[in-house]
Amino acid sequence: MITSRAWAGKRYAVLGLARSGAAVVGSLLASGAEVVAWDSDEAKRRDDVKWQDPLTLDLTGFGAVVVSPGVPLNTHPIAPHAAKFGVPVIGDIELFAQARAELPPHKVVGITGTNGKSTTTALVHHILKTAGVPVVLVIRLPGAAPVLTALELATKITEIRARWRAGGVASARVEIDFDCAEAQLARYHTQLIALRALLPKDLSLDITALPAWLKAPALPSLLAAADRVTLQVHSVLAPKRGLFDPRLAEFWLRQLSSLSGKPFAVALPAYGAKLLLDNNGKVIGVAHETELGTPHVSALELQTSPESVRALIDALNRRPVPKLAAHVWFRLPLRSDARAWAPVTLAAVINKQLLRAKILTDFAQNSAGGFDVRLNSVGNLNATSALRLAVNAKCSGDGIAGYSYLAGVFTTKVALELKPGASRVIGWLRCPAGVPPAIIRPVR
Repeated sequence: MITSRAWAGKRYAVLGLARSGAAVVGSLLASGAEVVAWDSDEAKRRDDVKWQDPLTLDLTGFGAVVVSPGVPLNTHPIAPHAAKFGVPVIGDIELFAQARAELPPHKVVGITGTNGKSTTTALVHHILKTAGVPVVLVIRLPGAAPVLTALELATKITEIRARWRAGGVASARVEIDFDCAEAQLARYHTQLIALRALLPKDLSLDITALPAWLKAPALPSLLAAADRVTLQVHSVLAPKRGLFDPRLAEFWLRQLSSLSGKPFAVALPAYGAKLLLDNNGKVIGVAHETELGTPHVSALELQTSPESVRALIDALNRRPVPKLAAHVWFRLPLRSDARAWAPVTLAAVINKQLLRAKILTDFAQNSAGGFDVRLNSVGNLNATSALRLAVNAKCSGDGIAGYSYLAGVFTTKVALELKPGASRVIGWLRCPAGVPPAIIRPVR
């Protein structure tokens, strides 16, 4: 059980007493906190805490309201209620983060999802405890020409590996991820040879390769200098051609197979990018996880469709590429990365699940006595909203988020794109007494 002096003497309200909520109550009580708890299931209620629905409480002076993961904060009234008293609404993870400063040195593995979290947590714990599986240290170098000397690179690698080793993480491989210009490949090869001589002999030295290198005269010697190569098959050849073409990707992999004498991997894209263009339409910058401050005339958003990546994987299963040993995903989903696929999308592609985009509409009663109209993305792909949505009830209302409302129809000129699991309110309705809105449907 995790305890913290940071919670001692404070008051907390805990809403929801399933497994995580019960664990929160136990940790808070053991830390000397005062706890008020609530769950609609009477069987989960305990004798060692005060029972009261936090919606009925004056929350002045409370440290936080801790809600279970199943509480829908976008619709549950606890969030606005707590806000009236200036009290934060947090989950068990945020509460745990408050205790980290008092814990022994440690690293955190975050496990999320709808089903299977407990099983996955148990498996990860067993793996980390018994296997000591090494990881790959990836060094990302900026620019198109080598800017660090081999000695500077070796020093950087040694320092990072030492920090990782102190934290219990072993790294048997280091990969240099460098988008080197073709004209600089010979220089890059020389640098790799020098770097190899400075690194431990038991440390594998790997590189990321680009499709543009495949016809370069310096590539064979570069491949020979690396222990392993990962070919990136997403490339901006021209804005109109997009970020990824499964047929080109397969062609590039077969090219590399004919040139390489060693097993190699392919980096599959799970993200989009924004191209920054000058007044001639030339690409002058590419934004990925973060925006760029590069002055530009126009911009073009490119996406890698999950269906196209699935097509490549299926093609490789039907027509295996010699020496292709592994798939690497780039990039893994992060909340801060708006252009990356949603986690459920990546999981669906990996697990060969049916890919589908789907939006369902529902209504939530609001504080003004009307109903908020929400679009909910419930598939595993990004979904695009309809331009016109009709309500089958005679209700007054108005639209937001680009939608307008007139004569029972919500209308927009620009459709919304929703990631899986996302919801968006597009307006509100006020209907005759006893006649709530029932169905909303797309219309032409």
